Amino acid sequence: MDPTTFAASRTSLSGSSLYTTTSSSTQWGPGAVAGKAIRAMGKAVVRGAEYFVISRRLSGIKAAMPCSDDEKRPNVQQMFFDVLELSRPRLYPEAFRTQAMQILLAQIASKQTRYLRACIAELEIDHGELVALLSEMIGVVLFPKRGFVDKRLTASYTMALPSDCHPWAPYISFMSGVAGLNEATFHAVLDARFLEVILWVSGVQIHQRKIDSALENECGVAFKLLSEPPSFDLSLIWVEQLLRLCPDTLVASVPDAVNSITGQLLWPIVECRLLEMHVGGILRLMHPANYHDLDLGSSESAFASLGGNVHHETVEHLSRLSYPKRIGTLSQMIQHLIAQSYVEGGHAVDLTPILFTSEHRDMARNIVRFLVDIAKTGQVPFAEENLLDAALFNISPFLSAEWDPSGVYGDIYRRIYFSRSLGRKRSMSSYSDHTSDLLSAIRTSGLWTVVDEPSRMRSWVQFLQPLF
Repeated sequence: MDPTTFAASRTSLSGSSLYTTTSSSTQWGPGAVAGKAIRAMGKAVVRGAEYFVISRRLSGIKAAMPCSDDEKRPNVQQMFFDVLELSRPRLYPEAFRTQAMQILLAQIASKQTRYLRACIAELEIDHGELVALLSEMIGVVLFPKRGFVDKRLTASYTMALPSDCHPWAPYISFMSGVAGLNEATFHAVLDARFLEVILWVSGVQIHQRKIDSALENECGVAFKLLSEPPSFDLSLIWVEQLLRLCPDTLVASVPDAVNSITGQLLWPIVECRLLEMHVGGILRLMHPANYHDLDLGSSESAFASLGGNVHHETVEHLSRLSYPKRIGTLSQMIQHLIAQSYVEGGHAVDLTPILFTSEHRDMARNIVRFLVDIAKTGQVPFAEENLLDAALFNISPFLSAEWDPSGVYGDIYRRIYFSRSLGRKRSMSSYSDHTSDLLSAIRTSGLWTVVDEPSRMRSWVQFLQPLF
């Protein structure tokens, strides 16, 4: 390798072939030709020598981070530009992007973000890409135990946190700083659901009766900043987002908004809007590796995102799955609904404002309606059969003594085996007489008539009825 290339890998990527100068600023990709291809096709192809250069550069940056806001080295700004470039979603090899995200998150956790924010202000990046990047960070910070976040990113953030601060405070402070940079970043922060973050975090504190004064102050500062948009168009977006969460109340502060949301039982909507930004990762959690894993026990996958506008993403995801995996995915969704109906008064995963409780049953009904609508679209092969199999699978443990769960399980597994030789136009294998009689009883007399006595009083017996 040319010694100058090796030296460049230790200082700045600007010295290597990875830079493509297209304007007064420098955008880099794998060489001039590949750089044009990236903009055309949206995916970088990194050649062997360039892979080595980037690896060396990342190693050097990682050793120098996190750095202080008082850092005086001349190449600090360039390091952040390089890391931000490599962190762009779906563009560079995942190994590079993960390392770049780890560096960014550790820097944010350290509360030393002056250089990072300055680079974001000058970054040439599409609005959607910046929103996706900020949203991904929100997932890492707020939902580390939900399962859809890379544990390496969570570890990088938590290990860099100062010992005397709440883990959410540095990111809220960072997002406030990004919002204040210019109109473009303000818009991106709004679209990344930062308003929902502020309110959700404040709601969690009140819900847990454990107020962190510094975090509360950060939320107040952030809300005030967002309530003073830098342009008329952004003011309209702000008002629209605020009214979506606080439709009947004029709110001027975080406490006003929290009281309004609590009074109207809208916390599930706040969480839905946050989690729908992560629907891809959440859906990937919701199917077992194979049909043998259908008896998974209680699901810890949070899927409040299904209360958001995620119809298209869910249809696409289910369409890509095999028949057994579609049953597994739908089964986990139904299983989670049943489990949540046993939650009394207040806590779910992460002790957050929860998907629904006995007072929030409409959310469960809405999700059941969502699943039924997905099945009826005709866009997912055998979706109605999948949903019925998943529903039967979940109620079988609760059947009364006159019904044999093993017969139901046997039918489901037989249909799974049958599906392997199934073409799109062929009919699905029918149920046995026993399962057919069970379905007939559910449809004519109601689900509550076929379950055992303890289950008849549970709300899931009512809200799951439309699945049959």
